[in-house]
Amino acid sequence: MKKLQYLLLTILATLTFVSCTHNDGDIGIWFGTWQVENITCDDGTQPSIKLDGTLFFQFQSDIATIRQVTTMHDELVDYGSWTESDDKLDITFPDANVAYFHVLPTATDIHFATDSHYPFTIVQKSNKLVTLSIDDAANKQWTFTLRKQ
Repeated sequence: MKKLQYLLLTILATLTFVSCTHNDGDIGIWFGTWQVENITCDDGTQPSIKLDGTLFFQFQSDIATIRQVTTMHDELVDYGSWTESDDKLDITFPDANVAYFHVLPTATDIHFATDSHYPFTIVQKSNKLVTLSIDDAANKQWTFTLRKQ
């Protein structure tokens, strides 16, 4: 009986250590799921974007995911990579010539300069709230407010 207890304890401890989802170390506050609360155009000529459903930014290791869950519960997902330096958050997706569309321009109806690279400026960053800005193809500045889930 004592051997069985030690075996179960060893298995539990092993499962605890191998279940860590922070691959290659801690990536700071970015790790996890961030819900886009609102998107606004700072020049005042455009109203806020009204999304069909909910838009999420997800970060793990160096992988970024943009996920839209529509009001009809359809799920559109795009995978890429991300880097942060100084006040910049760069999210890059595979070449726009691949056989699928990219979620961010599709979900927001914003015409970005490129559909595969999004150079966001970090306006505000905390453990629960992030504000990002990005220019579109017409040099209008859009602000994204994200809340940690």
